[in-house]
Amino acid sequence: MTVPEIFRNWYEQEADGDQKILSMLESVPAERQDSEEYRRALNLATHLVACRKNWLARIRARPEEAGDWWPTTDSLSDLRERMMVLEAHWTEYFAGLTPEEFNRDFEYELSDGKRYRWNVGSQLMQLVGHAFYHRGQIAILVDMLDGKMVDTDYLYWVATKDPRYGRLKDKEPVL
Repeated sequence: MTVPEIFRNWYEQEADGDQKILSMLESVPAERQDSEEYRRALNLATHLVACRKNWLARIRARPEEAGDWWPTTDSLSDLRERMMVLEAHWTEYFAGLTPEEFNRDFEYELSDGKRYRWNVGSQLMQLVGHAFYHRGQIAILVDMLDGKMVDTDYLYWVATKDPRYGRLKDKEPVL
């Protein structure tokens, strides 16, 4: 697998993780969905979407497409819509990801006017790690709210995608 293919694969797992986040949030009993913990979980998921949106805008040098890093929402349907729209943008971006693009540096400006340089590949790595971090937080909050935690680990996701991986049959030789 080439480096761009690895990151395309990781993003496919990210999109699956988003669906699992929605599933977890939906599993929280209705009477617990007015709690501070539920709003926190919902807003952590909304933050993930905002970060992906903002970094894609920076990578593409389209600062006008960026927004708030910590937007809030009270609606699971709003979160779902944001995820769906952003997934289409990232899927389009990854379809054209080349080794040259992966290794490209880009510049961006913060709201205080300071300019920075960063690397596309390094930012894609950060994006994946950042999502793992917040999905874990969301899972803990969902568990605290008596919802159903869903495992979002890459290992379990890839085992459903590739028939070579998973549990071996009894007496099957180990290579």
